[in-house]
Amino acid sequence: MTRELHWERLAGPEVAALARETNVAVLPVGCMEMHGPHLPTGTDAYHAMELCDRAVAIEPAVVLPPIWYNVNDQMQGYPGTIHIPIPVLREHYHCICLECARNGFDRILFMVGHGGSQTPIDELQSRALEQRTRTGHWEYFPLQTFISSLMADEIKELNFHPYDGHGGSLEASWMLAARPDLVHLERVTEPGPVRERAVPHTRPRVPWIRQVPFGYTCDPREATAEKGDKMLSAAARRLAEVIAKLKIFDPEKDH
Repeated sequence: MTRELHWERLAGPEVAALARETNVAVLPVGCMEMHGPHLPTGTDAYHAMELCDRAVAIEPAVVLPPIWYNVNDQMQGYPGTIHIPIPVLREHYHCICLECARNGFDRILFMVGHGGSQTPIDELQSRALEQRTRTGHWEYFPLQTFISSLMADEIKELNFHPYDGHGGSLEASWMLAARPDLVHLERVTEPGPVRERAVPHTRPRVPWIRQVPFGYTCDPREATAEKGDKMLSAAARRLAEVIAKLKIFDPEKDH
């Protein structure tokens, strides 16, 4: 970015000045969990951070320090996982949003890079709406968007395998574009198997290591920085559009 928009790098008066320009704060959400032997445990946060940086270079907004921890109860069978319970996360998010609003940023966009984060943010959004119903005004207005939904067309165009998600060539491509210094594809010796669920059409909360024994899916060695850059660039353009619309969004009238 040519202009500094990271909250933690700005001086206090600079934060105040930026709040006079925009009411939107963007919060990258990641986690700490295994992504195979070839990607760092902070992979999801790095993806979200890179996407936010690219987006605010197009449509300015303040970028909050990332959330590194998340709901990971299903991932505790792997080394490197740090799990935070949903109620703790919900309260943490609520406090962050209150402080953002106090500083003039009452529209908070959660840029979610980790599958599983949706539940505490859904609960946070419900809490904000309940507060609006009781008092007649919004303390803050939270929204969330998910990294893969912002690049769904490109994922389809590049013909990724349906199971190519966690730690596979999809995420490895993003990391090669965002932080190639943290990628070690030479450590991958074979594709990661994905076992079918015993009860189809359900989503049981059981240790995920039973379904994905290697901690990654498909063949990460098929990843390229070119694929990653194409997907992240497309997603950044769409995220910038979201930020621009959120700036003028009226939660009392729009839907």
